[in-house]
Amino acid sequence: MEVTLKTEQIEPYLRFCHRVRRAVAVESLCHALDCRLFYSLTPGSMEVCGKMYDMAPGSVLLTQPKHAYRIRPRGGEPMRLIILNFDFTQNKQGRRAFLMPVVLPEEYAKGAEAENVNFADDPRKNEPIFIGDASGLLPVLEELLELELLSGDEITYAYADALLKIVLLRLFRMVSAEEKHGSGLLRYVREHCLDPLTPESLGERFGYHPGSIGRLLRRMTGMPLHRYLIHLRLQKAADMLTDTEMTVDEIAESCGFCGSPHLCRVFRERMGLTPQAFRRRGRL
Repeated sequence: MEVTLKTEQIEPYLRFCHRVRRAVAVESLCHALDCRLFYSLTPGSMEVCGKMYDMAPGSVLLTQPKHAYRIRPRGGEPMRLIILNFDFTQNKQGRRAFLMPVVLPEEYAKGAEAENVNFADDPRKNEPIFIGDASGLLPVLEELLELELLSGDEITYAYADALLKIVLLRLFRMVSAEEKHGSGLLRYVREHCLDPLTPESLGERFGYHPGSIGRLLRRMTGMPLHRYLIHLRLQKAADMLTDTEMTVDEIAESCGFCGSPHLCRVFRERMGLTPQAFRRRGRL
């Protein structure tokens, strides 16, 4: 079922709010039959609609039932999250503190009943929403966790839904701010990732305080500038390993690394294998 709304028309219905600890990755992508907001308390990764998101503490991902996802802890460390289960409307009210099931993609494609909202005023909100640093939401999330959703108290339920609406509207404001102020900055960093970029140089170019540059990039990417630059350079190195015959030394120099030992060390840390092994695997 699809419902068309404008952002200001949402009247969310909170089903459940809980902390989870995931030590192993979910085997396959799945669909939840309600909306989910994932707030990361520890580092990890999430895959949504085939795209990987690097979740730092304070990162948020918001999904609708149409968005297939899976949680992927990394480095052998459990991933801890706060998860909200909700609908954007009051159309499908049910029991509180009740988890809607998750289904495999083939079951969802058969017509599993779920409410998906189409935001008529902002198509960006119809996709998974990622904010790299939404740590300002934590106090409200902690307050939601303390509510007794099994109490049967209608005032508690109304209060929970009101807090959830605050969380969602704050999140949407962050999205709007990033679209307005951050798209040009992010595009510039991607296009010039091999240059010696600093918060100071970017601040001077875009008219921001260097500290604001760091906060904005972290909200959009989940990473500070230096780590995001390494991420982009690694992507370029991976493409060159697969698509060219350049040596590892040549690729390291082309992608802004301090020689092949530096590239090999960072590649193994982030990708879990050496550049040579990655090249062999990509050509099998």
